[in-house]
Amino acid sequence: SQGAYLAAHGLMALRADGFPSSSLLIMSGFLDVQLLRRAAGTAIPDPSPLRIFMAHGEDDDVIPENVLHKAIASLRKMKNDPECSMTLDTYFHEGGQEKNAETV
Repeated sequence: SQGAYLAAHGLMALRADGFPSSSLLIMSGFLDVQLLRRAAGTAIPDPSPLRIFMAHGEDDDVIPENVLHKAIASLRKMKNDPECSMTLDTYFHEGGQEKNAETV
């Protein structure tokens, strides 16, 4: 959970400094919608969309799946915003925070 938070903030910092960081992998973590929107809208030399992949356990006891579905819906609504270029792929697996071969 904290790793996803730190990775998202790191991505935002890199993009704000002009580094062409275009991908974020979130494993069993929270989707900070406002931060990801700012990151996607930050101009970088490479105009390709911010690509986000999130994998999460259906039975995660730290961040419940239903909380993420609200964030996913919010991010997908932003997909048509010309100042917020991003793609979001998600994968929900059985179990909690553990990773398995299907996740990778």
